[in-house]
Amino acid sequence: MRGEFSVEKVRTREDYEALIYTDKQIFRELLAGTIAKQRDIAVYPNEYSWELQEGDEGHIAPILEDYEDLTVIERFGFTKEEVVR
Repeated sequence: MRGEFSVEKVRTREDYEALIYTDKQIFRELLAGTIAKQRDIAVYPNEYSWELQEGDEGHIAPILEDYEDLTVIERFGFTKEEVVR
C-alpha cells in the first residue's frame, strides 16, 4: 500500500493496518488541531463578579466567537494549506 493514499485502497481491516502513518503526518494533524479557537466577546463591567452563576441576578452569559489562530503552525514554518489538507 505504498504510494499516494487513496480511500479506495482501503477495503478491509488488513488494508487499514498496512497503511503507513508517518510521524510527519501525525505532527501535521496535531498542528491542525491548534487552529480553531474560541473567545468570549461579551462585554463585562470592571466590577463584574466572576462567581455569578447562570440564573443569578447580574450574570452575563458568555458570547463565544469562533476564530482561527495560525500562530502555532507559523512558528513551525507551515501555512494553513500545508497543515489542513
